[in-house]
Amino acid sequence: MSARHDPSRGPENRATVICFVCHRAVGADDFHSDGCPVCGAGRHLPPIRLLPDDARRLAALAGRLVTQNPPLVAALTRELARAVIVRDAHGAWGTARIGAELRFRLDGSAEPVRRRLHLPETAGQAAQGFDLSLATPLGIALVGLAAGAVMPFTDLCGTRRLVRLDGVRDAA
Repeated sequence: MSARHDPSRGPENRATVICFVCHRAVGADDFHSDGCPVCGAGRHLPPIRLLPDDARRLAALAGRLVTQNPPLVAALTRELARAVIVRDAHGAWGTARIGAELRFRLDGSAEPVRRRLHLPETAGQAAQGFDLSLATPLGIALVGLAAGAVMPFTDLCGTRRLVRLDGVRDAA
């Protein structure tokens, strides 16, 4: 489901869900598993593919971050829940994997950005200014995407953004 639960009650004293893209309150009964009925978020999210080892490492990361950053953990858990787990590197070829060098564009910018996708504990091993942590909304939005995919995400300031993955170079 592409939303976070708001435990408050709506005007008709029923549970509401807040869409993570348009941030509008929608009655929980009206929010379908295929996305937000207001803006459509979640209906057309690109597929993601993960290797079993990457999925395990991301689940462990979510467990470590659960008390530090619940919204980030919710986003990561949501992505893990919709991921297709592929058995070998051939099935994940061309997707954003842990350790891969990514080329992407934010919000339709003309200049691509290059970063290596990594777990937070390996930050010291990455070239300074060249790393992109999976403990960020952008890292979570990119992991598992195939080149050419466009993914919406909400950054740390609460701004809705779009990222387009232009290319992937696997770790050597």
